Amino acid sequence: MPANHHDALFKAAFTDLDSARGELRAVLPPAVTALVDWGSLRIEPGSFVDAALRSRLTDLLFSVQLAGRDARIYVLFEHQSTHDPLLAFRVLAYEVRIWEKWRRQHPRANRLPPIVPVVLAQVLGGWRASPELIDVFDFANPAEREALSAHVPQLSLLIDDLAALDEGRLDQRDMPETAKLALDALRLARARSTLDELFGRLARRIELLPDTPIGREMLLAVLHYVASTRGIKELRTVQTAVARSAPQVRIRSCR
Repeated sequence: MPANHHDALFKAAFTDLDSARGELRAVLPPAVTALVDWGSLRIEPGSFVDAALRSRLTDLLFSVQLAGRDARIYVLFEHQSTHDPLLAFRVLAYEVRIWEKWRRQHPRANRLPPIVPVVLAQVLGGWRASPELIDVFDFANPAEREALSAHVPQLSLLIDDLAALDEGRLDQRDMPETAKLALDALRLARARSTLDELFGRLARRIELLPDTPIGREMLLAVLHYVASTRGIKELRTVQTAVARSAPQVRIRSCR
Protein backbone atom coordinates (compact mmCIF):
# COMPACT_ATOMS: atom_id res chain seq x y z
CA MET A 1 0.00 0.00 0.00
CA PRO A 2 1.18 3.57 -0.60
CA ALA A 3 2.66 5.32 2.40
CA ASN A 4 0.18 8.23 2.34
CA HIS A 5 -3.04 7.02 3.98
CA HIS A 6 -5.31 9.08 1.68
CA ASP A 7 -3.48 7.70 -1.35
CA ALA A 8 -3.71 4.18 0.03
CA LEU A 9 -7.48 4.13 0.49
CA PHE A 10 -8.17 5.96 -2.80
CA LYS A 11 -6.09 3.47 -4.77
CA ALA A 12 -7.37 0.44 -2.84
CA ALA A 13 -10.86 1.44 -3.95
CA PHE A 14 -10.41 2.71 -7.49
CA THR A 15 -7.73 0.49 -8.94
CA ASP A 16 -10.59 -2.02 -8.96
CA LEU A 17 -12.11 -1.47 -12.41
CA ASP A 18 -15.71 -2.18 -11.35
CA SER A 19 -15.38 0.48 -8.66
CA ALA A 20 -13.72 2.89 -11.09
CA ARG A 21 -16.55 2.39 -13.61
CA GLY A 22 -19.15 3.08 -10.93
CA GLU A 23 -17.40 6.25 -9.79
CA LEU A 24 -16.87 7.57 -13.32
CA ARG A 25 -20.41 6.78 -14.46
CA ALA A 26 -21.70 8.73 -11.44
CA VAL A 27 -19.60 11.81 -12.24
CA LEU A 28 -19.35 12.05 -16.03
CA PRO A 29 -22.14 13.83 -17.93
CA PRO A 30 -24.56 11.40 -19.64
CA ALA A 31 -23.42 12.56 -23.09
CA VAL A 32 -19.82 11.58 -22.24
CA THR A 33 -20.82 8.35 -20.51
CA ALA A 34 -22.67 7.27 -23.64
CA LEU A 35 -19.53 7.66 -25.76
CA VAL A 36 -17.27 5.50 -23.59
CA ASP A 37 -16.66 1.83 -24.32
CA TRP A 38 -16.67 0.84 -20.64
CA GLY A 39 -15.33 -2.62 -21.37
CA SER A 40 -12.12 -0.99 -22.60
CA LEU A 41 -11.41 0.82 -19.30
CA ARG A 42 -7.83 0.22 -18.16
CA ILE A 43 -5.50 1.76 -15.60
CA GLU A 44 -2.42 3.45 -17.02
CA PRO A 45 0.80 3.36 -14.98
CA GLY A 46 2.40 6.34 -13.30
CA SER A 47 1.52 9.52 -11.43
CA PHE A 48 1.64 13.02 -12.89
CA VAL A 49 1.44 15.00 -9.64
CA ASP A 50 4.46 17.05 -8.57
CA ALA A 51 6.40 15.31 -5.81
CA ALA A 52 6.00 18.33 -3.52
CA LEU A 53 2.19 18.09 -3.76
CA ARG A 54 1.74 14.36 -3.22
CA SER A 55 0.85 14.88 0.44
CA ARG A 56 -2.42 16.51 -0.72
CA LEU A 57 -2.99 15.28 -4.28
CA THR A 58 -3.27 11.72 -5.61
CA ASP A 59 -4.08 10.63 -9.14
CA LEU A 60 -5.11 7.76 -11.38
CA LEU A 61 -5.11 7.74 -15.17
CA PHE A 62 -7.52 5.53 -17.11
CA SER A 63 -7.47 4.74 -20.81
CA VAL A 64 -10.73 4.11 -22.67
CA GLN A 65 -11.91 3.76 -26.23
CA LEU A 66 -14.32 6.20 -27.88
CA ALA A 67 -15.57 4.68 -31.15
CA GLY A 68 -12.30 2.78 -31.48
CA ARG A 69 -10.10 5.80 -30.70
CA ASP A 70 -7.88 6.39 -27.69
CA ALA A 71 -9.05 8.66 -24.88
CA ARG A 72 -8.06 9.20 -21.26
CA ILE A 73 -9.93 9.92 -18.04
CA TYR A 74 -7.74 11.57 -15.44
CA VAL A 75 -8.89 11.36 -11.82
CA LEU A 76 -7.27 13.65 -9.28
CA PHE A 77 -8.03 13.15 -5.58
CA GLU A 78 -7.69 16.40 -3.64
CA HIS A 79 -7.33 15.52 0.04
CA GLN A 80 -6.51 18.84 1.65
CA SER A 81 -8.35 20.97 4.20
CA THR A 82 -8.75 24.08 2.05
CA HIS A 83 -9.61 24.52 -1.60
CA ASP A 84 -6.97 25.37 -4.18
CA PRO A 85 -8.08 28.19 -6.53
CA LEU A 86 -5.37 27.14 -9.01
CA LEU A 87 -6.36 23.48 -9.17
CA ALA A 88 -7.69 23.76 -12.75
CA PHE A 89 -4.27 25.14 -13.77
CA ARG A 90 -2.52 22.23 -12.02
CA VAL A 91 -4.76 19.76 -13.84
CA LEU A 92 -3.89 21.39 -17.15
CA ALA A 93 -0.19 20.95 -16.36
CA TYR A 94 -0.78 17.28 -15.52
CA GLU A 95 -2.73 16.78 -18.74
CA VAL A 96 0.19 18.20 -20.72
CA ARG A 97 2.44 15.62 -19.02
CA ILE A 98 -0.01 12.88 -19.98
CA TRP A 99 0.02 14.04 -23.62
CA GLU A 100 3.81 14.28 -23.63
CA LYS A 101 4.06 10.69 -22.40
CA TRP A 102 1.51 9.59 -25.01
CA ARG A 103 3.52 11.35 -27.75
CA ARG A 104 6.67 9.48 -26.71
CA GLN A 105 4.73 6.23 -27.03
CA HIS A 106 3.14 7.24 -30.36
CA PRO A 107 5.82 9.35 -32.12
CA ARG A 108 4.09 9.21 -35.51
CA ALA A 109 0.70 10.40 -34.27
CA ASN A 110 -0.47 13.83 -35.39
CA ARG A 111 -3.52 14.02 -33.08
CA LEU A 112 -3.83 13.77 -29.30
CA PRO A 113 -6.32 11.69 -27.31
CA PRO A 114 -8.94 13.74 -25.46
CA ILE A 115 -8.59 13.79 -21.67
CA VAL A 116 -11.59 14.13 -19.36
CA PRO A 117 -10.54 15.60 -15.98
CA VAL A 118 -12.33 14.43 -12.81
CA VAL A 119 -11.61 15.73 -9.30
CA LEU A 120 -12.61 13.76 -6.22
CA ALA A 121 -12.64 16.54 -3.61
CA GLN A 122 -12.30 15.97 0.13
CA VAL A 123 -12.08 19.67 1.01
CA LEU A 124 -13.49 20.46 4.45
CA GLY A 125 -16.66 22.50 4.12
CA GLY A 126 -17.16 21.49 0.50
CA TRP A 127 -15.78 22.54 -2.88
CA ARG A 128 -15.83 26.30 -3.43
CA ALA A 129 -13.24 26.98 -6.15
CA SER A 130 -14.28 27.45 -9.76
CA PRO A 131 -13.98 24.31 -11.90
CA GLU A 132 -13.23 26.46 -14.96
CA LEU A 133 -9.66 27.14 -16.03
CA ILE A 134 -10.66 30.50 -17.51
CA ASP A 135 -11.40 31.75 -13.98
CA VAL A 136 -7.74 31.57 -12.95
CA PHE A 137 -6.83 34.28 -15.48
CA ASP A 138 -6.59 37.87 -14.27
CA PHE A 139 -8.99 39.74 -16.55
CA ALA A 140 -9.64 43.41 -15.90
CA ASN A 141 -13.37 43.18 -16.59
CA PRO A 142 -16.04 41.02 -18.31
CA ALA A 143 -15.41 42.68 -21.67
CA GLU A 144 -11.73 41.77 -21.55
CA ARG A 145 -12.61 38.23 -20.53
CA GLU A 146 -14.97 37.93 -23.48
CA ALA A 147 -12.39 39.32 -25.89
CA LEU A 148 -9.61 37.01 -24.74
CA SER A 149 -11.60 33.84 -23.95
CA ALA A 150 -10.98 32.30 -27.37
CA HIS A 151 -7.22 32.76 -27.00
CA VAL A 152 -6.55 31.16 -23.59
CA PRO A 153 -6.73 27.43 -22.75
CA GLN A 154 -10.15 26.06 -21.85
CA LEU A 155 -10.75 23.28 -19.34
CA SER A 156 -13.67 22.39 -17.09
CA LEU A 157 -13.19 20.05 -14.15
CA LEU A 158 -15.84 17.50 -13.24
CA ILE A 159 -16.07 17.68 -9.44
CA ASP A 160 -17.21 14.84 -7.18
CA ASP A 161 -17.56 16.81 -3.94
CA LEU A 162 -17.54 14.37 -1.03
CA ALA A 163 -18.91 17.04 1.30
CA ALA A 164 -22.06 17.18 -0.86
CA LEU A 165 -22.41 13.40 -1.20
CA ASP A 166 -25.04 12.14 1.22
CA GLU A 167 -25.82 8.55 2.07
CA GLY A 168 -28.90 8.37 -0.14
CA ARG A 169 -27.07 9.55 -3.24
CA LEU A 170 -24.20 7.17 -2.52
CA ASP A 171 -26.68 4.29 -2.20
CA GLN A 172 -27.88 5.03 -5.73
CA ARG A 173 -24.44 4.69 -7.29
CA ASP A 174 -23.93 1.54 -9.32
CA MET A 175 -20.66 0.43 -7.76
CA PRO A 176 -19.40 -2.35 -5.47
CA GLU A 177 -20.00 -2.03 -1.73
CA THR A 178 -16.24 -1.85 -1.25
CA ALA A 179 -16.13 1.44 -3.19
CA LYS A 180 -19.15 2.83 -1.32
CA LEU A 181 -17.44 2.08 2.01
CA ALA A 182 -14.25 3.79 0.82
CA LEU A 183 -16.15 6.92 -0.25
CA ASP A 184 -18.09 6.99 3.01
CA ALA A 185 -14.88 6.66 5.00
CA LEU A 186 -13.23 9.44 2.99
CA ARG A 187 -16.16 11.80 3.53
CA LEU A 188 -16.73 11.03 7.23
CA ALA A 189 -13.38 10.15 8.85
CA ARG A 190 -12.22 13.74 9.36
CA ALA A 191 -15.50 14.91 10.92
CA ARG A 192 -15.58 15.91 14.57
CA SER A 193 -16.97 12.69 15.99
CA THR A 194 -15.93 9.91 18.30
CA LEU A 195 -14.79 6.58 16.89
CA ASP A 196 -18.03 4.99 18.00
CA GLU A 197 -20.05 7.71 16.26
CA LEU A 198 -17.98 7.32 13.09
CA PHE A 199 -18.33 3.56 12.92
CA GLY A 200 -21.98 3.84 13.89
CA ARG A 201 -22.44 5.76 10.62
CA LEU A 202 -20.24 3.29 8.70
CA ALA A 203 -21.74 0.14 10.28
CA ARG A 204 -24.26 -0.54 7.51
CA ARG A 205 -21.60 -0.20 4.83
CA ILE A 206 -19.30 -2.53 6.73
CA GLU A 207 -22.06 -5.11 7.17
CA LEU A 208 -22.76 -5.05 3.42
CA LEU A 209 -19.15 -5.86 2.51
CA PRO A 210 -18.76 -9.21 0.76
CA ASP A 211 -17.02 -11.88 2.82
CA THR A 212 -14.28 -12.19 0.21
CA PRO A 213 -10.58 -11.30 0.10
CA ILE A 214 -11.48 -8.00 -1.62
CA GLY A 215 -14.07 -7.17 1.03
CA ARG A 216 -11.70 -7.98 3.88
CA GLU A 217 -8.87 -6.01 2.28
CA MET A 218 -11.12 -2.95 1.91
CA LEU A 219 -12.17 -3.15 5.54
CA LEU A 220 -8.53 -3.35 6.55
CA ALA A 221 -7.71 -0.36 4.33
CA VAL A 222 -10.50 1.65 5.97
CA LEU A 223 -9.28 0.73 9.46
CA HIS A 224 -5.76 1.86 8.59
CA TYR A 225 -7.14 5.04 7.04
CA VAL A 226 -9.22 5.94 10.10
CA ALA A 227 -6.32 5.20 12.44
CA SER A 228 -3.95 7.37 10.41
CA THR A 229 -6.47 10.19 10.00
CA ARG A 230 -7.28 10.23 13.71
CA GLY A 231 -3.65 9.85 14.82
CA ILE A 232 -4.35 6.50 16.48
CA LYS A 233 -1.22 4.38 16.86
CA GLU A 234 -2.85 1.12 17.95
CA LEU A 235 -5.01 -0.36 15.21
CA ARG A 236 -6.72 -2.53 17.82
CA THR A 237 -8.39 0.63 19.14
CA VAL A 238 -10.12 1.04 15.79
CA GLN A 239 -10.96 -2.67 15.58
CA THR A 240 -12.64 -2.48 18.96
CA ALA A 241 -14.82 0.43 17.82
CA VAL A 242 -15.88 -1.57 14.74
CA ALA A 243 -16.69 -4.57 16.92
CA ARG A 244 -18.99 -2.40 19.06
CA SER A 245 -20.73 -0.82 16.06
CA ALA A 246 -20.97 -3.87 13.79
CA PRO A 247 -20.57 -6.89 16.10
CA GLN A 248 -21.56 -9.40 13.42
CA VAL A 249 -18.59 -8.45 11.23
CA ARG A 250 -15.58 -10.68 11.65
CA ILE A 251 -12.32 -8.77 11.52
CA ARG A 252 -9.27 -10.82 10.80
CA SER A 253 -6.02 -10.05 12.56
CA CYS A 254 -4.75 -6.73 11.19
CA ARG A 255 -1.31 -6.46 9.67
